[in-house]
Amino acid sequence: YSSGDIEKILKDNRVIVRDRKTGRTLDSVTGREENLKELVEGVEIIEKDSELPEVEKLVIKTRDIDSMGHDDLIQFYGGIMTDLSELADSLLN
Repeated sequence: YSSGDIEKILKDNRVIVRDRKTGRTLDSVTGREENLKELVEGVEIIEKDSELPEVEKLVIKTRDIDSMGHDDLIQFYGGIMTDLSELADSLLN
């Protein structure tokens, strides 16, 4: 959820990513979501199983990458592709 123009800063033995366009630090899910909202006017971010809002720009969150690494990633991708296909049909209808 960045503009693509980022910088990496080493602070206290930790790499921090900052979006140069917004000046926001991308160190949490909430921070990345707020950054995207600043970059893309009118975007809504919802969880996968939430009710679909009447908006033009929508980001559907599934699971974070950290939790996916603990499970069978291939199984997750198969399931998410099916879910996203169903959501796309719903949005088109």
